[in-house]
Amino acid sequence: MLKISKLLVLLVVFGSVFSANFFVLAADTAVEIDQLNKQIDARKDKIKELEDTIAKYKVNIDKKRTEAVSLKNQVSIIENRIAQAEADVSLATEKLNKTKLEIEALNITITQKQATLEKQKKIISKIIQNLHANDQKNFLEIMLTNDNFADFYNQAKYLENVYTDLGRSVKQVRLAKEDLDKKKAQAEERRKSYDVLLVQLENKKKDFNEEKGNRQTLLAE
Repeated sequence: MLKISKLLVLLVVFGSVFSANFFVLAADTAVEIDQLNKQIDARKDKIKELEDTIAKYKVNIDKKRTEAVSLKNQVSIIENRIAQAEADVSLATEKLNKTKLEIEALNITITQKQATLEKQKKIISKIIQNLHANDQKNFLEIMLTNDNFADFYNQAKYLENVYTDLGRSVKQVRLAKEDLDKKKAQAEERRKSYDVLLVQLENKKKDFNEEKGNRQTLLAE
């Protein structure tokens, strides 16, 4: 019964340490992610605002194109194009910043899940080691080392429960690993999206400078 008692102590100690560290880590991570999500939401609001502004500029440009051709009309079109190009640059920048924040949040989540996974693996490994040491005795030896059948039954029943809990823990580790892989895939997609947005930003800046040049050319004529 001594080995079982030691195993029980180990389970309680490891479980308590893991739980304490996990909840501290999870709490800290939750605060960081919550702050990042607030920043992401602010970026989303700004993106929506810029998209609405760009849509208005497009309407103004289309309206001016239907009017009689004149210098004033052409200047107005150019002015709206410049304003739209400037808004396009701001929009691309906001999308870029939002993606950076999303990547940061995913990286924090990944780090936390990796730490949790490693802790779970260590606990399971320790439990298995102690179970293996206890299993070196066959049931006859266990019966002979116990004072009565009730002690033997309690010991056997406890071992059965430990194995059941171990099975659940292994399943939790597998699910945590799957979730971790999913988060890593999401982070990789965000990084690819970031690269695309970076190119778009540079193109929008070029468009903006071109429209400013067009205005200067038109006014010089």
